[in-house]
Parts: sequence; structure tokens; C-alpha cells
Amino acid sequence: MNPVMRRKDLQEQNRLLKLVSGLLIGILLYQGCARPLLPGKNAENGPVFLPADSGNNAWFPEVSLQVPMELEIEYRTSSAPGALLAAQGNWLFVPTEDGRLECYDMRQKRRLYRRKLPNGSPGYAIPAGKLLILALRFGQESILAWREGQPKAAWKLNFHGVTAFPQLYGSLLFAASLQKGLGAVDVRKGVLKWTRTFKGQVWHPPAAVDSLIVVGTDCGEVIALVGQTGKTLWEKSRFPPVVAPIVTDGSRIVICTADSGLTVLAPDGRTLWGKHLPSVVFRAPVIWEGKIVLAGQDGMVRALAADSGKQLWVYPTDTVVGTSLAATDKFLLFGTLDRRLVMLDEKGNLRFELKVHGRVRTAPLFWKSRLVFGSEDRSIYILKGTDYDAGNGENR
Repeated sequence: MNPVMRRKDLQEQNRLLKLVSGLLIGILLYQGCARPLLPGKNAENGPVFLPADSGNNAWFPEVSLQVPMELEIEYRTSSAPGALLAAQGNWLFVPTEDGRLECYDMRQKRRLYRRKLPNGSPGYAIPAGKLLILALRFGQESILAWREGQPKAAWKLNFHGVTAFPQLYGSLLFAASLQKGLGAVDVRKGVLKWTRTFKGQVWHPPAAVDSLIVVGTDCGEVIALVGQTGKTLWEKSRFPPVVAPIVTDGSRIVICTADSGLTVLAPDGRTLWGKHLPSVVFRAPVIWEGKIVLAGQDGMVRALAADSGKQLWVYPTDTVVGTSLAATDKFLLFGTLDRRLVMLDEKGNLRFELKVHGRVRTAPLFWKSRLVFGSEDRSIYILKGTDYDAGNGENR
């Protein structure tokens, strides 16, 4: 064959090969993008207890865990998981710091998908019945929703970046934005119902007290708003900057400030009591069985009497706590920056700890009798209890 003709034939074959390869890649990408973010059939509808539930107060008396616990399964994510996981039924949603969303079937123990989020922005996942809402930290269209079994977004909202995990109460989603202060989104219609701006920026999730939404700002404002209208019911403006999520159990509102201050308010805004702590608190505390439990930056976990502030016990972690605090019927749980998951009993005694390979910054959630949490080494762990009782530990 003429060498010139042979070279032309090879060039034509290469061109066709590239064309076919491009078509196959395009089909695969389309199929991946066409997969619904919220699967259409949820195999189980068992209860899931999330850190963001109950007005930001992560005490779940319905959850009973057995210690010691053992690893049931470990998943590897594309990068470090976010600070808060989400779940619905047996679907586990894991936002990652490289701007992806991963979904796992906890019953069948397999990953369903790994999807790049819009704008490549990290964010938060909020299941809402037959909707899955994504709130992104960056980008103009930063709140989006997908309906069950649908590959395309049901609605998108211009919110210009979300600064904290949004809270869903009924059909309203309350989210903080750098440009819009605090806004209430009607998730049924995907419309912004109201917005409020303050002197300072809201960096932490709002808390709910009945029909009220309570927020704190970095200018020391604490404001209670009517959830349906955004109208101010009461306001406190003489605090130092609020540096931790505000939590409430319905009768107390707990506020941690930059001067290591702790203030407890009544739902009507009255000050019940306050005190200065030995160290500032950046992580969400928990109101648990008549106690307010806080993790200071000095590595100490302190339990105070909820009605007076009297110190009940102190547990030294020898490190810094990396997650918000959560509690079940018998145990207090948190992750640490020296790569441990720790469980204490109601008297502050160590009952169980697990050493992992990365710093634990992802707060636990509870599914059935399982404990789910993540660490910065790109791992998600699901632990189950054993029948063995470890006995009483000793306070260190």
C-alpha cells in the first residue's frame, strides 16, 4: 500500500476511535448526572436522629447504644467529610470538602453515587421528606432542591452562599447568607418568604423555641424572630460575639460568647443565669438530663447544672474537641482532634473510645442502634453495639 494512503487510513481510524470514545464518555457522564440525588425507593423508613434536630440540641433519649461498640463498616470518601452528615431512612448523605455529595445505602452497605455539587462548592444536605435540599457555601444559586427519584433540580434559589447549616422546621428552611443575613425559604415552593439583616453576621445555625427562631451574630446580638414572619419578638445587643451554635431545650436558651461567657435565657428573653468559663466554647453544647455540657478550647468537657450553673463534673480530653456534642439515653459523645471518638456516661466516666486514623470533626448521627461519624482521613464509620457491658469507668 502507498505509504501516504496508509498514513491517511491510520489518521482516519484514530479520528473515528476518538469520536467513539468521546461518545461513550458523554453517555457515561450523562447517566451519572441523570441519577437522582434522592433515590426514588427507600427500602426502610426507620428513625434517624441527626445532630441538627431538636432546636440544635442534640440530645436523643430515644437512642440506646450498647458499649463496647465495634466497627460494622467503613466507607472511603473522595475527601474529608463535612462537619454534619444527613440521612433519611437507610440513605446516608455525605457532603465532602472537595465539593461532592456521596450517598450510601446503610442497609445494603454500598455506595449509590458520588456527585460533584453545583459550582464545585462544599455544602450541606438537608432531607425533607420527598425533597433533598442542598445548601452551598459559595455561588449565586446556593440553595437547591431535588424531588424523590428526579434527576433535575425541582427549584433553585439565589442566596449567594450559605454561612452555616440551615435549619428545617416544618416547611420553612432558615438559612444564613453573607449578603442576605437570615432568610426563611418555603421548601414546598422554593421561594424566599422573608429576609432579615443585622448589624453583625450570622455564622451559626439558628435554634427553634416553639414558633420562634433565635440567632446570634458576631456583633453580640441575640435576636428572637417569629418564624412565619421574621418579626423581632425580643433582642439582646450587649453580648460579646456569639461564637458557638445557640442551643435550646424549649425552656432554656444557651449562648456561648467570645469572652468565655455562658448565658442562659428563658424563651421570653429573660436572663436566668450566667457565668464565665475557664475557656471559650466554639462547639455546640448539649442540654442533657438536667445538665448543660460544654467542650472548652482548653480540652475540658464540663457538665453544669442547667438550673444554676453549678459545676457537676469535668472530663479532661488531653486535646481539643472537634465536633458538636451529642447525647443518647445514657451516653455523651464527641470526636477529638487527636483522632478519637469518645463516649462518657452521665457522671463523666469514660465508657468507650475508638482511635481512628484522622481527626474527628464530623458530628455523630444515629441510625437504628448504629453510630455513624466521620474523620478527616476520608473515612465514614458505622459502629454497632455488642452484648458485652464494659462496666463502670473512672474519671481521669
